Amino acid sequence: MLVSKPSPTGRRVDMSIIDFYVRTVIDVRSIGSSFTIYVIDDVPDVDLPDPYCIYERGVYKRYKWLTEIFKRNKLGEEDDIIEKLWLRWYMYYGPLTPLLLYDKISDIYVEESSIHAYHIDLGLCEVCLEFPRCISEKVTLIGKRKKAITYKLSDFVRYVMSRISERTSNPITAYMPMVSVTDQEFKVRFSASTRPVSEPYIHVRVLPTRPWTFGELIVRGSISVDDAALLWYMFDNKIPILIIGPMGGGKTSLANAITFCSNPVLFKALIMDVDEMSLPGHNVVKLFERRSYGLGVKAIAKRDLIAHSLRIGADYVIVNEVRTREEVAAWIDAVTSGHGGVTTFHAENLEKLKIRLENMIGSSSIVDEIAIVKIQVKTSIEEINGTRTCKKIRTVSKIVPPRNERIEYDEIAVRRQIMRELVGKSYSQQLNILSEVYRDPESVLGAVRELSKISG
Repeated sequence: MLVSKPSPTGRRVDMSIIDFYVRTVIDVRSIGSSFTIYVIDDVPDVDLPDPYCIYERGVYKRYKWLTEIFKRNKLGEEDDIIEKLWLRWYMYYGPLTPLLLYDKISDIYVEESSIHAYHIDLGLCEVCLEFPRCISEKVTLIGKRKKAITYKLSDFVRYVMSRISERTSNPITAYMPMVSVTDQEFKVRFSASTRPVSEPYIHVRVLPTRPWTFGELIVRGSISVDDAALLWYMFDNKIPILIIGPMGGGKTSLANAITFCSNPVLFKALIMDVDEMSLPGHNVVKLFERRSYGLGVKAIAKRDLIAHSLRIGADYVIVNEVRTREEVAAWIDAVTSGHGGVTTFHAENLEKLKIRLENMIGSSSIVDEIAIVKIQVKTSIEEINGTRTCKKIRTVSKIVPPRNERIEYDEIAVRRQIMRELVGKSYSQQLNILSEVYRDPESVLGAVRELSKISG
């Protein structure tokens, strides 16, 4: 039986159905001053074999175990719901799997005492999963015997770490207790740590399945039409753009939106440590760095990928984030040699940016030659269905163009008209408009004439 099947309490705020092997109900409830996400599988009460025992004994034991499950739970073999439930434990992430597919979750925090998730509308919510009673085989002095064990959160953290290791081929051990890897099938990034660095802990960043665009950011209130038109103009004219702000401020999302609103024909190189940017319909190549943890494996750093992108003739060099001295120097060298580009950098404001650049590359004079975009994050207390929640509000607070760059504000005014047409449209519709805009690359006014034909 499912000994920890959640019983939702409180007022329902949202509900979604996820169909992945089994039907799962994501039920969001408000309880007092907080929100709770209940993940409930639509399955009968059953016993399951311990996933660890299955791993140790190999896949060839699978059908024998399943036959025993059918007998134990008095189910016919035609009822494949039990096999599907077990396969989700064995091949994916068990009851966490539906939450990875829930499109309103941006981050998940898994620790031994609790699970929390950040809901894009409701803020931080507690998560209640259901864990089955597992049947484990124990070897004693008098032979083998089966016993029922109840899964706990501490067991579940250990289980998820083993699945991360197996699915991404990155073992989490005492030798390598910290990993940051991406599961490409689910478009999620796992950042996990364990002893001796910390107690077992997993952070899951759910990567966007669709590209961030100016149209969507404007609707969310993250950027104004005027600022979006200015950034579009600067990127088109190959003025390097550096986006600064706190961690989790939406810097990469803005970089994706800037790049998406450009000529789809021009060749762009996306250089990333994890696959978190997307440019469907564009002429683009994705280049990923590779870290080395073993002998004989050559590391491929972002600076190497930036140099490679110049050799293959990229018009724009887009890096999801520059962190080290070598990455900063390589990107600056690329974008100041005739190539356009955009990247992100951790710095709270312009003064701290200059201090960090002084410490990293010995000079901050490059700030006068590139455009700086500052993002700020504020917290807002909102009331949703009678429950107060704390939400993060991310906005572009300041844009500093290069000191000696001449800005054509008449051209920006025209782009502002086009930008208004992008608001409220899907990314595919925006891409169609942009394709029409760039039919006449020599004249933005010609692009507006084309746009008027599309709109009217």
